Amino acid sequence: ALKLCDLAIVPSLKLVDDFSPFCKMQYVPNYLDPELWFKDEPLVDKEPGTIVVGWGGSTGHLESWLNTGVAPALRSIQRNYSNVLLRVYTGGGEIEDILYQHGIRFERRSWVHFNKWPRHVRSMDVGLAPLSGPYDMRRSNLKPLEYAIAGRPFVYSKEPPYDRIPGGYPAKTQRDWEAKLSMIIDAIIDNRPELSGEIIAAQKWALDYMIDRRLSDYERILWG
Repeated sequence: ALKLCDLAIVPSLKLVDDFSPFCKMQYVPNYLDPELWFKDEPLVDKEPGTIVVGWGGSTGHLESWLNTGVAPALRSIQRNYSNVLLRVYTGGGEIEDILYQHGIRFERRSWVHFNKWPRHVRSMDVGLAPLSGPYDMRRSNLKPLEYAIAGRPFVYSKEPPYDRIPGGYPAKTQRDWEAKLSMIIDAIIDNRPELSGEIIAAQKWALDYMIDRRLSDYERILWG
């Protein structure tokens, strides 16, 4: 199909390398629409006292859940914190099976409209961004970017798509995931200020990815 195109725009430099023999490829990062992300909307309801750890994605993220250690880490977290709930936005299937196998308490939400997604991200207390395998290495930095602009602390896999992210908490092993999540949850429970520095740094980074600041990138590629 790419051979039928004059130009393809992708948010991954690896994809440019993969497909440039078939089509002219240009790299442009994912940018966010400020009209969506800066709306003043009510948050999604949750039980009082509940800490929501959130994630959304398709079954294309299966290796993310199988190989990073995030699933057993969440099981341990929930043993230590009875008020922690995992909220996932997915079509179900194999990812849901992994959560059941690990005995993780979770709430599955259906897909939400693109325009409503920012409201749901802001309703999370903590965001997850696991990565594993060759497919994931061709992703963009979209998940950390969304958590950052929403002002939410997040734990992410320390892998190339996410290797230049200020703010947030990187993890490589199950122990890392558990330690970083525990630290964030303790700070939330005790209302401690140590998360604020990472949140501010991440938000400052994410502001540079607002589409109104980056229109010139598209103009250069499409009309330059």
